[in-house]
Amino acid sequence: MEEIKTNEIYRDAFDELGITQAQLAELVNLGMPITQSVRGKISDKLALRKNVGADGTPKNERGVTKVEALAMELLRLLNAMLKGKEMGITDIEFDETGRISDKTFRAMKKAIK
Repeated sequence: MEEIKTNEIYRDAFDELGITQAQLAELVNLGMPITQSVRGKISDKLALRKNVGADGTPKNERGVTKVEALAMELLRLLNAMLKGKEMGITDIEFDETGRISDKTFRAMKKAIK
């Protein structure tokens, strides 16, 4: 079986979504305030940067996990299903607990039918 290249899946899905890094950060942060750290993690994953210390030795970097790659693929699928509808993935709103709001859930369900 061929090796799964999660970094490529993540980057390719992001490119297809046509959203900004800030919009992706809002989605993956489940509606919580966006910090520079969250934006940096998105940027690092998209750039596939190697995290190297001052002495040139690589630091421990986990890259893109299979769960993150799956999440991007599911966003890509949802985006395709919503194409041409009145909603898009950037319209997803979260409640104070980090769940997709009932209002958004109902509207997206309706849009996909």
